[in-house]
Amino acid sequence: MCPMTTGGPDPTSAGARHRARLVVSAIEAPRTLFIPEEREVHCLGALAALARIRALLLSIVHLDEVGRHDVVGLDLRAMLEVWYFGLISLLGTPEDLERLEADHRFWRNRLSTKMQGITSDEGAEKTFPVSQRAVRAGELLLEVGEPTGATVDWYQNFYAAESLLSAHAGFTALKPYLTRHPEGGVGIVHDPPASDEARAMRIEMGALMATLLAKHTWARIGLDPSPFDKIGLGQDHWGSDPS
Repeated sequence: MCPMTTGGPDPTSAGARHRARLVVSAIEAPRTLFIPEEREVHCLGALAALARIRALLLSIVHLDEVGRHDVVGLDLRAMLEVWYFGLISLLGTPEDLERLEADHRFWRNRLSTKMQGITSDEGAEKTFPVSQRAVRAGELLLEVGEPTGATVDWYQNFYAAESLLSAHAGFTALKPYLTRHPEGGVGIVHDPPASDEARAMRIEMGALMATLLAKHTWARIGLDPSPFDKIGLGQDHWGSDPS
C-alpha cells in the first residue's frame, strides 16, 4: 500500500466514517444542477461516476460498521475504477471520451455474442486498460493543480493488492477465514478481524476519491467546491509524487 495518513482530528475508523458521511452530505446538497452546454458530455459522465462512488462509499461505511471489514476491499477496488472513469470524463479531451467508449464497446460486443439481451454496438473497438487510465488520470489531475502520485501508486499497490486479496480467490486471500487449534482441529472464522488503522485507511481512501471528483465536478459546473476542502481530507493522503 502507498504511504497514507488518516488525517483529521480523529484518525480512528469512527472518525473516518464521520468524514465519509460529510463527503456524502456535500455531494447530496445541490438539488438541481445546471451544466454548461460546452461541458455537458464531460460533466454528465463525471456526475454518473460520482453517483456510483457515493453509493460505494455509503456501502463501505455500512460494511465497516457491521463488522464486514473483509469485503470492504471489493467496493474500494470497484470505486477506484469508477474514479478513473469519472476523472477522465470530466477533465479529458474528446479523444479521451472516445477511448472510454471504444473500450466499453470492445467488451460489450464480445458479451453480445454469448449473452442474450446484450446487443452489439457499431463503432471503433479498443481496450483502455485500468493501468492506462491511472496514468491518464494522473496527467489530467496535474493539469488542474493536483499532485499525481496516487493515481498510479494506488493502481500498482492498492488495486493490485485488493485484486489479489479481495476480488480473486486464493489460499492467501482465504486464509483469514480459517484457524488451526492447538489440538489439531481447524476452525472457521466467519468474521476475520482487521486493525482499526487499516479500516480507517480504506474509508479515508474512498472519501478522498469522492472528494476530489466532486470538487472538480462542482468547479466545472459552476458550483462552490469549497465545502469539500473543509472536510479534513488533505493532500497528505496522496502518497508519493513522482515529480
